[in-house]
Amino acid sequence: MNNGILDLRQIARALGGEVSGNQVRAPSPGHSAKDRSLTVTLDANAPDGFLVHSFTENDQIKCKDYVREKAGLPAFKPSSNGNGRHRASAADITAMLMAATTSIESEPPAKARIAATYDYANDKGELLYQVVRLEPKSFRQRRPDGKGGWVWSVKDCKRVPYRLSDLLKYPDGSVFVCEGEKDADNVAALNCCATTVACGDWTEDCIKAIAGRDVLILRDMDQAGHAKALKAAQALHGVAKTIRVVELPGLDGTKGKKDVSDWLDLDPGNAAKLADVCFDAPLWTPSEEAKDEKPKGKLALSSAEFVAGFTPPDYLVVGWLQRRFVYSLTAATGDGKTAIALLITLMISRGFKLGKLDFKCGRVLYFAGENPDDVRMRWLATTQQFGLAPEDIDNVYFVPGVFKFTEISKRICEEMATRELALVVVDTSAAYFETDDENNNMQALAHAKRLRELSRLPGGPTVLICCHPTKAAESLVPRGGGAFLNEVDGNLTCKRDDLAVELHWHGKFRGPDFAPMLFQLKVVTHERLKDTDGNLIQTVVALALTDEGLRDMSAARRSDEDRVLLSIDENPRLSSRDRARQLGWLTRAGDPYHTRVVRAEKTLEKGRLITKARDGWELTKAGEKEIDRIRPACTT
Repeated sequence: MNNGILDLRQIARALGGEVSGNQVRAPSPGHSAKDRSLTVTLDANAPDGFLVHSFTENDQIKCKDYVREKAGLPAFKPSSNGNGRHRASAADITAMLMAATTSIESEPPAKARIAATYDYANDKGELLYQVVRLEPKSFRQRRPDGKGGWVWSVKDCKRVPYRLSDLLKYPDGSVFVCEGEKDADNVAALNCCATTVACGDWTEDCIKAIAGRDVLILRDMDQAGHAKALKAAQALHGVAKTIRVVELPGLDGTKGKKDVSDWLDLDPGNAAKLADVCFDAPLWTPSEEAKDEKPKGKLALSSAEFVAGFTPPDYLVVGWLQRRFVYSLTAATGDGKTAIALLITLMISRGFKLGKLDFKCGRVLYFAGENPDDVRMRWLATTQQFGLAPEDIDNVYFVPGVFKFTEISKRICEEMATRELALVVVDTSAAYFETDDENNNMQALAHAKRLRELSRLPGGPTVLICCHPTKAAESLVPRGGGAFLNEVDGNLTCKRDDLAVELHWHGKFRGPDFAPMLFQLKVVTHERLKDTDGNLIQTVVALALTDEGLRDMSAARRSDEDRVLLSIDENPRLSSRDRARQLGWLTRAGDPYHTRVVRAEKTLEKGRLITKARDGWELTKAGEKEIDRIRPACTT
């Protein structure tokens, strides 16, 4: 009977024996693989559908239990009517034998050695199954059997991506998809989010875990690697936010130059380059699979061909800021980056000149994320400095509030579709950072890549990103360090001293060098800026400062310092408020302008002309000499 022959063959495979006539001959429990002392015969009238006999001294009941276990049949249970063993149906026995033989067929060869195991766990950290690497090199999958052993099959197991816990920990993180578990572990060791799937099987659960992310598929450089990368890209298309299939430079498919692990071993410096190389790869689209992989046209170009079609730089601010370039503007809090960004915005919107710089007129899009109300006040005050009101300006657009660029980019593109932009300002980078660690190189690079997309808005605008510095603020490098800095085209910086704010660059600037620019931060008021009691509210604006203006400011500061020094000589015990009254330094409201006094006192103390005493100030010897020098000038 066909069913009988099929079942006998399944039992033979499960027991490691062979079919002989109408029975299976196999090793008895505890005997060698060559032993054939155990026989199994199918019998429809037997309680379990088969008879077992051993020609050894082994207990016959134990032998039958041994066969049941090896064949994957459930353990013996007395029937509910108390008449001994329960009779399994032929269909049940066939199904259980099929499952058992599937596991047997997947078991590693007897001489194989386990070289590594890779755990696949669910969202609770519970082990679902393992991928096992064997030597000689081959792979098998197995799952726990619930009794401390293994079933060498993952059929009907819930499938999950490798390193699922990392994907859950960083729900917005970019994901490196590797061909194998070893590669994923090596990439994850670089503080990156990496994964793979067992057997390249992209189930619905695996795909869902990566939905909405930037996906970087690291292709192995062989034919199988191409097929697996293509399969992954096709599975994730329409679910992932972006997909890039990455062919790492220097890999050619030969031994030691095949996969990302090889690439990392080729050069210790490659680890730091991985994110840059991957994000520089083009976005994958379904049409990519139909393209011929061979390069089209010539690789080596003549001198004339090389320069044909070259487009020279297109400046937004002649000799300084280029269109389609991305610049960071890094400064400590209070050093003027927002004030200067708003001044540049106004210069572009009007096409004004700033010193010797020509600003080309154009539309500006300003993302006011960090403090929209502060930006509103400063914009009112900045326009007032030029005799304008916000209502006079119809080519500047603001996006107030914090959003994820990944969520609003489509709307921004739609709203700006008919408005070619000259400048986009992001205030600040931190306000729009979508993940959890600005100092994580991978996250910082992905963030910078998202911001660069703004330069592709209609008109090819310049993008200016206001940034907070790293903890080592004196270096004025934007948060995100080298990863962020490598992605921008220049890092502009603002550094403030007692007199002015100097705008220059640090770390990187693509284009001709430029002389430092000086700005004054000026405290102003505006008739529309009042509190509920009708009191004017002060805000800060930036104004360009010429060399002559700086000299005038320096002379005014020096005059203030001289007057405060003479006042201290006359009455060292006055408070800063009383000294301001004595000098006639009052605000518009008639209050003493004591901060003007304090600023002068700090400068005099720093210059060692005065020193703190118990009940006021004391002149130092240098201060007394300075008094002798300036008093005649003040009395003439």
